[in-house]
Formats: sequence, structure tokens, C-alpha cells
Amino acid sequence: MLRFGFLWMSLAVLLLLFPLAQLFPQVLKNNEVPKAVQDHFKGQYPKAKSVTWEKEGDNYIVSYKEDQSMARTTYTATGKFVKTAIPMEQEDLPMNVFNNIKKTYPTYDEILYAYLMKEPKELQYYLVGVKVQSQKLVSDMRFTLIGSLISKVEHPQTEEEMAAKEAEKEKYNEANAKGKGGAAAKESSDKVDSRKRGRRPDPDLISEDKVPAQVMKTFKKRMMNASDVKWSHKQGDSIYTVRCVVRDQQTLGKFMDNGKWVSTRTSLEKEKVPSAVYKTINQFYPSYKFVSAGKELRADKQDFFAVEIIEKSNAKSGDITTLYLDKSARIKYIEEPNLGIADPSTKLTAEEEKAEKKLEKEFAKDQKLDIFPVKSINPDEIPEAIHKWTRTYYPEYVYKNIRYEEEEEFEKEGNIYIILIQRPGVGQPYATVYFTRTGEFLKLEDEFRSEEEIEAQMAAHRAPAAVPMNVAAAFKAKVSDAIDVTWSQDDDDNWVASYKDKKEQKKETAYSIDAFWLYTRTLLPVSKVPSTIRTYIDKNFAHTEIKDCWSVTDPQTKLYYTVDLYNKKSKLDFSMSFTQSGKPIE
Repeated sequence: MLRFGFLWMSLAVLLLLFPLAQLFPQVLKNNEVPKAVQDHFKGQYPKAKSVTWEKEGDNYIVSYKEDQSMARTTYTATGKFVKTAIPMEQEDLPMNVFNNIKKTYPTYDEILYAYLMKEPKELQYYLVGVKVQSQKLVSDMRFTLIGSLISKVEHPQTEEEMAAKEAEKEKYNEANAKGKGGAAAKESSDKVDSRKRGRRPDPDLISEDKVPAQVMKTFKKRMMNASDVKWSHKQGDSIYTVRCVVRDQQTLGKFMDNGKWVSTRTSLEKEKVPSAVYKTINQFYPSYKFVSAGKELRADKQDFFAVEIIEKSNAKSGDITTLYLDKSARIKYIEEPNLGIADPSTKLTAEEEKAEKKLEKEFAKDQKLDIFPVKSINPDEIPEAIHKWTRTYYPEYVYKNIRYEEEEEFEKEGNIYIILIQRPGVGQPYATVYFTRTGEFLKLEDEFRSEEEIEAQMAAHRAPAAVPMNVAAAFKAKVSDAIDVTWSQDDDDNWVASYKDKKEQKKETAYSIDAFWLYTRTLLPVSKVPSTIRTYIDKNFAHTEIKDCWSVTDPQTKLYYTVDLYNKKSKLDFSMSFTQSGKPIE
């Protein structure tokens, strides 16, 4: 995937972002830019660096760096602001963006570019370019800041144009590695080269067409947008191994020949390796030096660290020893070069056992770093949306275990709920369900039901009943400028219309089943939350951030606010209501 530090220079992207641009923009000196344009730019972006100007048609385009990010802003000849495009990394986009892209283009190939767009008197939005090879098109998709699809414009491409984009992509990848914005990529590349110099060629390398279809299916699902993919497989072994790069991290995955995921190991930056791990190396391998480390997530939940070390006096040989350590920094296995894996657990002396117990205590301090953040959750603490989902799809099941932690597959979501549910009784079927911290469904694992059965049941519940005519009529009479209206029913069987008004503000209006208006609420940007509410929250709730704020009106109450909050320390969500003057409502 292209790094966006240079992607904004791509000619194809410029043509998509600025369709009126000349084919060859005119580069300008500072004294060739009107004073009004320069004054507006300096007033708007006083900390901008690496400034360069161009002229495209009648407009002036400035490219610059601010807060470590490249940006591109357009002005008219009189200095009027037109738009700003800020390149975005994929991992910084909301998960809803990826969900909506997949929903719109199930067979899409990749995201070519992503920008945060700012325009006068308009809400900020994401502009994402999606390549769909099967349909021979590139689609410009607009999303709100929470990932809802606003619009899409499809640009049909010929075979030659698609090939040109691939060539252009390679060109800018090379430029990125050499330029300022490619420092991080170059550093990563250097690390990879260094690792390769210390590792002998893999004799079991195989081509992709030798990998079973089920293995490839699981691989593509778990490691989206992987690059530099290399497969290996020992003859007669049931395990297939892949080495690749995912989100700029060296990644090693293992899969059974039937497609079952076994483990994923990702590289770990040196400063993020717990001190107890280093103490283990110094204790038992004092004549070795650290080479690299990774953390491995496993299907059997026996997660561990994998640390590569090499003997200082024999470093040129490239013979790397791999230590496998559990979460307490205890060595479980040792993989010596040319000797395979040895289990040291039965060979520890009394002195070594004592030393490892000491290390375990020291490692407990490192757990404060949240390298393995795990919390056992009571069912009363999880969001109501999770209870509703379970009641809908698994009404006979009960909660057996609830964890709140990071999951490699959903890294962008931060900590998530991983819940084991089971039908009461001995030896009854069970399932594992994944939810975001707000209760949004992510994934279901149920080996006791086929995918077709699960999808049929979920599709049946997703399909809402027809909105009653009296409710639809009441809504139409009250709201005349609604855009993109969707209906749903809440737990009390009230009808809720979600929509945007002509100002692109997100709103919800609710009616009872007899068409009585219950409330209307409007989502406010966090920057528009009244200062009195901000002050109250800062003063009374440490470590708490505002997620959403709604202004609400209903038949009985004057306008008030409901605020959705998240405590970063306890990692719990809660809500509060405030009067129009900013006083909390009990």
C-alpha cells in the first residue's frame, strides 16, 4: 500500500481531487503568488513548513507540512479558501469506512488513497479512492467522520489506465522510500534487510498456487492488504507458514492445511519489550545479544513472546536462537539453529527456578504497560446493545465468560468485548461473539451452526417491518428536508428515523406506534459541546472523554443535551444529560 506522504503528489489523484486542474500545473515562486492569497494562507496555517506553490487554472494550490502531516490547500486569486486535502493512513480511518466499502464493493482490490477534506461551511469528510479491478473502475467515496457513506462517484478505467495506475503506484513507492516522507518506510526496510542478513534462505519456500484454497481464504480474511507475501511448507507437514508485511509490521502467520488459523506473530518494537524479558535473556543467555522480538497470538489462547538472539562471538554466522516466553517471561521453548525446538521446563535447576520466580514478580510490574490488557467483565457492565443482540440471535444461551481486551484482527477498534455464550447444561453448544466497546457487532464464531444458517437468521432480523403509514405520514409532516432516511425499532417498539438534514447534520426522530412524536435529537460536533458541560466533565470526571453529544427536544422538556462519555482508565461507557444552561440532570 502506498504511504500517503507522497501519494498526494500522484497525478491521477490530483485529477480526481481537482478535476479542473491543468495537466501540468505551473510551479510558482513566492513573489509570484498574490499577497492576498499568501496572507490568507499564513493566517490559516501559521505553523506550515516546506511550503510550495502551484497555479492550476485560476486557482492557487499550496502544498505544505503541518504537525508532521502533508496537506494541500486551494485558494482563489482573491485569497478565498476553496478546500484542503490531508492524506490519511488507513489505520486512522473509522472501521465503518471499511465496512461500507466492503458492503458497496464486495470484490474491491485496495484503497488507493484517503484524505480528510475540509471545505468552507461544510462538515469535514473523508475522501477515499477505491480500486475495483473486476468492474474496471476507481470510485471516489465520501464518508462522514464516523464512517457513514455520503456519496460515491465512479470513474471507469480502461485496461491501459489500470496498468498505468499500477506503474504509478510502484514509482511513488520508490520515491517515498527515498524522500523525506519515506523515512519511516526506509527504516522499516533497513530492519527487514538486517533481519534477512541474519537468517539463512528458507528451503521450504513455495509459490502461492501451491497453497490450499481454504488456507488462502483464511489468510486474506485475517491479514487484509498484506504485502511482500512469502509462503513456506515442509513436505508432509500440516502447517502452512506465511511471512508478510501488515500495516508496516513484519508478520508471520501459521495455518492448518484445512484453513484453520493457528497463530499470528507480529514484530514488537524494542522499547515495547517488557524489561522482564530482557532480564531473562541476561540471566540465561549473557553471551548473546538481542536481535528482534515479536508477540504471538494463538488460537489456543496460549499467547507468548518470541525473541530472537544471537551469540555475540559468532554473530557473522547468522545462526539465530529463538526463545519462546510466556506472559510471565518464563522460557517455555528454545529453538536452536539446526537443532529444532527444545523444552527446558523439566531441566531447570533449583537456582534457575528461584530466578524465574523473581522474574515473574518483576514482570507483574510490566503488565501496567497494558501489553496484555485483560479484564473479566460482569454481564451487568456490558452495553445494552450486546444484551439485545444475544436475546435476538441466541435467546436460550447464557454468558459463560466476558473479556475486554485487544484482538489482533480488530486492532483498529482498541479494546473490544470477547464473549463466550453457551446453552445451559453439560456438553451443550457454544459460540464466541466479538463486539466493539460501544456494543457494535464485529464477528461470530459458531462451529455448531453452518454459515448459511447464521446468515439467514441474521438477515431475517436485520430486515425491518414496514413502517406504519401513520408514523411515516407524521414524520413527513414534521420533517421536510430529511436525506438518507432509515427506520428502526427500539426496545419499546417505538419507531426511530435516522437521517441527515440539508446541512448534513445527523438526526434522529422517534414516534410511538400510534404516531405520537417522542423526541428529536441532533448530533453535535465535539467542538460545539457547550463550554459549561466541558468544564463540568473535566472537573468531576478524570480520565473521561466525550464521545458524542446530542441536543434533544421533546414535547415535555425544553432543549437539553445528552452526552455519551468514555472513561479511559476504567474503559467503561456511560451517559449524562444536561440542561440548556449546562447543569446536570439527575
